[in-house]
Amino acid sequence: MTAPPLLSVIVRVHNDQDQLRACVDSLLEQTLRRIEVILIDDGSTDHSAKIIAEYAKRDQRVRPITSRRFEPGSARNAGVARATAPFITFVDTSDTIPSAAYAHLVNTLERTGSDFAVGAVRGLKRGQSSRPAWVSEVHRVKRLRITIEDFPDAMHDVITSNRVFRREFFDERVGPFPTGVTSEDHALMVTAYVRAKSFDLVPATTCNVRIREDPTSIWQQKHQFSNLESRVAAQDMAWEVVADEASPTVASAWLGRVLDFDLSLLVEFAIHADDEYRHVVRAAARRFTERADASAWRHVRVDRKLRLALAAVGEWVLADRSIEYFRVNGSIPPTRVVDGRILADLPEDLQIPTSAGLFELGEQQTSLAACIRKVTWQANGCLEVEGWAFIQGVDLSNSTPAITAHLINSATSERMELDVRPFSSPAITRWSNHANHRYDAAGFRLSIPADALARSDVRQSTRWQLIVSADADGVTRQGAVHSLVRSGIAMRMRAAELSSLDQPHRVVPLMDDELGFVVQIRLDRLRATALDYRGPRQLGGTIRILRPLASPLTRVVARQNGRTVVKSRLIEQPDGSYGFAISLPVKDRPVHWDFRVLDERGRLHRVSWPSEPDHGTEIGGYGAGTARWRRSPRGFVQLSSRPALLSAHSLQVSEDRVIVEVLLHGADPAILEAALLRSALLSVPADRVEAAPAGRHRLVFAVLASQWGSGVARPLPTGTYSIVVPDELGGELSCGVAPDLMETMPQEHLTPNHGVTLARKPGADKLTIALRAPLTEDERGPSAQRRLAQWYTESNFVAKEQVFFQCYRGEFATDSQRSIHDELSRRGATLDLVWGVYDRSVDLPEGARAVLMGSREWYEAIASSKYLCNNNDFDRFFHRRSYQKFLQTFHGYPFKSMGVSFWRARELSAWLIDYECRRRTDAWTSILVPASFCEEIYRQEYLYHGEVLVTGYPRNDVLVNAGPTVRRRILHRLGVSPDKTVVLYAPTWRDTIATGDWSAKFFDALELDVLADALGDDYVLLLRGHNFNMREGVLKASHAQIVDVTRYPEITDLILAADVAVLDYSSLRFDWVLTGKPVLFFVPDLADYLSARTALFEYGPTAPGPKLSTTAEVIEAI
Repeated sequence: MTAPPLLSVIVRVHNDQDQLRACVDSLLEQTLRRIEVILIDDGSTDHSAKIIAEYAKRDQRVRPITSRRFEPGSARNAGVARATAPFITFVDTSDTIPSAAYAHLVNTLERTGSDFAVGAVRGLKRGQSSRPAWVSEVHRVKRLRITIEDFPDAMHDVITSNRVFRREFFDERVGPFPTGVTSEDHALMVTAYVRAKSFDLVPATTCNVRIREDPTSIWQQKHQFSNLESRVAAQDMAWEVVADEASPTVASAWLGRVLDFDLSLLVEFAIHADDEYRHVVRAAARRFTERADASAWRHVRVDRKLRLALAAVGEWVLADRSIEYFRVNGSIPPTRVVDGRILADLPEDLQIPTSAGLFELGEQQTSLAACIRKVTWQANGCLEVEGWAFIQGVDLSNSTPAITAHLINSATSERMELDVRPFSSPAITRWSNHANHRYDAAGFRLSIPADALARSDVRQSTRWQLIVSADADGVTRQGAVHSLVRSGIAMRMRAAELSSLDQPHRVVPLMDDELGFVVQIRLDRLRATALDYRGPRQLGGTIRILRPLASPLTRVVARQNGRTVVKSRLIEQPDGSYGFAISLPVKDRPVHWDFRVLDERGRLHRVSWPSEPDHGTEIGGYGAGTARWRRSPRGFVQLSSRPALLSAHSLQVSEDRVIVEVLLHGADPAILEAALLRSALLSVPADRVEAAPAGRHRLVFAVLASQWGSGVARPLPTGTYSIVVPDELGGELSCGVAPDLMETMPQEHLTPNHGVTLARKPGADKLTIALRAPLTEDERGPSAQRRLAQWYTESNFVAKEQVFFQCYRGEFATDSQRSIHDELSRRGATLDLVWGVYDRSVDLPEGARAVLMGSREWYEAIASSKYLCNNNDFDRFFHRRSYQKFLQTFHGYPFKSMGVSFWRARELSAWLIDYECRRRTDAWTSILVPASFCEEIYRQEYLYHGEVLVTGYPRNDVLVNAGPTVRRRILHRLGVSPDKTVVLYAPTWRDTIATGDWSAKFFDALELDVLADALGDDYVLLLRGHNFNMREGVLKASHAQIVDVTRYPEITDLILAADVAVLDYSSLRFDWVLTGKPVLFFVPDLADYLSARTALFEYGPTAPGPKLSTTAEVIEAI
């Protein structure tokens, strides 16, 4: 007989055929098998009903319902009426549920007896996952059997699909869902919080919310008037419950959330809406701001306060300017402290006559920010802790905060004061990521006397919480430390070593989910007194009981990923200890096992490592078939089988070399000769391998290399590099970090060619070598850039007879800028030719002088050059001096919407569109366009009235003038034989798979390996991703006949090298047709592409070749 369901899952379906299968599959794959899935087809006109029927036929747990109510509340209520399980949950079709989510939530409720349990959510968009900011706060730690009075901030989470209710509680105290409104869940979730006798918050992700590309979900339709009225009505309904039934503290927290999040977002939509929409938002803003008292406003960020105040009085243009100001300058603007209050120091046009309290940043927005960077044990037994603590929004440029610290016993509240030694570092300000404030002076170092905490009278394990206080300009904040620098020792901080086997406790620094950084005094129950390695895969040892156990011990177990792999019987010894022997399975790859002892009741116990002075921290062998005992950072016994191990013990950095001293275990040192320094973009072989003392070797890597056969060694490009060595089993070894070296990380170095960060990869003991442009400390980070931009704006510069060139984001010296540079050089122009470059890897033309983007020299060159030539726009800091001429060349024929058309599609306001046009047209003195029809396009799209040069692109002159020797030279640089037929594949980026403002995933619909195989050895495929793809890393081109030329600097070279091109929507097609060579267009997503980004004119006539949709069609056409 089938057991009845434990959980009813209710899903309302309305025209959701595209996402329905993914949703239902995630429900049926739950580890909690005893569920019923109630699918309500609410008037769908697509294939949703057919899909529901398929699932109902396939799985008896699926129960279909047909509805014609056409709104979520009624449909969900119909589902509740059909539900039979003691627990109930609700899911949207755009959601997927992690496989263990329901088991976790139901088990939690069965254990706690609470009315409902809520997990974290994760947003999924364009293949990228993210967590909303409020998730980190609400679900940072597990909170069980709490009430809304205990934690009012729980009401930041009013998502429906990430929680499970007790059916009885939902029916009697929460439901039914309101009908006739579309935001019906908000009020119900608030009601549940207020009326629950207790609820549970868990950190585990229990719902993946897919943010649809089309705005069809309810919450993505906030800008629609009908949805607006429902949202405001739902908030009013929730307020009635909160005001009538909750305490003032809870009511203030909820009201603050609505003001800070819900209504503030509606103000953004109202700016672009009609008067009817604005009237409703204005009334709601007035109504809710009048309800808010001082305690509610403490929950609201200052930028939200201002926009709400302006909306409440109908000042929509000022509200728009306020929103744009904070978008550009950050949510924490420049501030000043007056009588202990932190006030926003805003520009004059935002100094509106209103209550001074609206300019005050509340305690939540100006809370203590604290972080631990290093934790190390000293020879005197003290724990040295290095970190920082500052008050967000209080500038420390001209002051030093008073930082104090103490430990507090979490069990007894006993307090221990600590001596604090201040220090200063620009890394602190960079860590903050704040543009408007400096926190360099906020560093602290302190020593914790472990012996004073671990006294002989300690009878139970306890945790001492670190509390840090900062006082600056009369403002004081205090709190625990919840952040760590993840790239150093802090994430692998080590327990103190034992002085003897008889020591009953260990002192363990760790990060507690709830308390933050703590020092734990841990009384161990079990300790290994001996561990030994007895031969291939054979290990043994002895375990002593230090503290009584409730049940006798039976076996030792080795576990992988929570699953027991090996068990072995314990044998009691005459002295009361237990001996054991264990045999591990053979593995030819690194495997780590958790080592535990099992008692008769099935409980698992950790085993403490023996005294380090007598046993060290590792016991065993390396090589095929071997295994090792390892001490974990917290001082427990672990097992590892690792055929070979490569670890770094020291590093040296110079202008042209990185030297890494390594120790290799379990493999022939000869394999080190094949070591690579590798990033996502390229691999560099070791220059040489040198013998070093103590069996170590030095790997010497040049950080200068010649690329594309140029013959000129240039600094390696920016990127995060690791060291890998091919092993003897056909795989590869990654270089780890030895513990002593890890304690020094992260290390920062500056050479003339690179800034270098030596660090540990977060989440692993893997060495990373990050190379970047060699900017100084005064040039790195948002705050430094803000100060330099201000210096640029406020300073007077002497005009220089020089041309400043820049292309794209500075990764290349190319395009029309390169051609103009070359022509000026050919003519012998008496001008200095200066290039803004991203880093020193950029290959520059003869006669060029590079300045690093973001450097003081870069700002000075932009300000002092009489002539400016760019194919992109400078950032907002830029303003053209009276002595300057600026030629804007753009970087491709116009086709996709831009300027006014693009900004209107993004719903920018008229004021902001006017501003964006003015800041460009005030800068440009001339623009260069490739054809006469383009002139009117640019004039219309940018409201431009200046000079237009209709010359064609200078970069394209070579396409009609180059002879055959040029092609041979280019093919030689690319490493391609001239007798091959060369196919250029150059897809553009897609808005739908963009990952940032300047990055996107590669469009991979064309099966490149299949294409290369079909074409055969006589062909070579040049793969040219867009610049946006390059910023995502190397493209996957594993086939021998495919050459990734995405980082090749000159696109015109590639046009000349290729015999045929496969293109799509890129402006490259306009350049290609100048050659007269054949071209194909691979456009399987033509309709989707043109709907995502409108075109300025019809696509078809601009693509003079066959339009293809499959790889097979491309093969045949070529």
